[in-house]
Formats: sequence, C-alpha cells, structure tokens
Amino acid sequence: MRLTRRKFAIGCGAFATTAVLSERLGIGGSAPSRTLLPIPKLIDSAKHGSSINLTAMSGRHAFIRGKPTSTYGYSVPVLGPVIRLGRGDEVEVTIQNALH
Repeated sequence: MRLTRRKFAIGCGAFATTAVLSERLGIGGSAPSRTLLPIPKLIDSAKHGSSINLTAMSGRHAFIRGKPTSTYGYSVPVLGPVIRLGRGDEVEVTIQNALH
C-alpha cells in the first residue's frame, strides 16, 4: 500500500479531530488527583565493580490516588534504576526474571 499526500492529509485530519473531541468530551484528560512517579535510584557502575544485578519483577503502583494497578520494573515495582556509565566502561548486567 502506497501512502499518498491525500491519505496522509486525511489521516492527520482524523487524528486532530479525535484529539479535539476527546478533550471536549473529557476522555483522556488529566487525572483528578495526581501522584508523582517514584524517583529511580542511581547505580554507579564504577562503584559496583562493573557488574550490575537487576531483577525483572511485577508490582503495584497507584498512578491515580486510590486506584493501584499492576506494574513492571527492574529491582523495583515501577520503572527501574538509572545506571551511570563512564565513557568506554564495560559493564556486565545480569537480569534475573522474577515475573510469573
């Protein structure tokens, strides 16, 4: 299937219309009570002997207060750590799968 300018323009128009209508109808608006995402911890590879161990795991987090949902993360229930690497560093990352 070939994408023409006409098909592209129609697709852009449909996308814009959907965005405008969903905002007016209250669909996809901001959450009434926001909670902040947890700040990921920092792992400095130089301080860990260039070997980092992570565990893929499931968890729960309330992105909207009072409405927890299932989540996935690395060594934490949401997201994962920030790994600091130095230029030219070789780092071995081992990931244990604890997902069920």
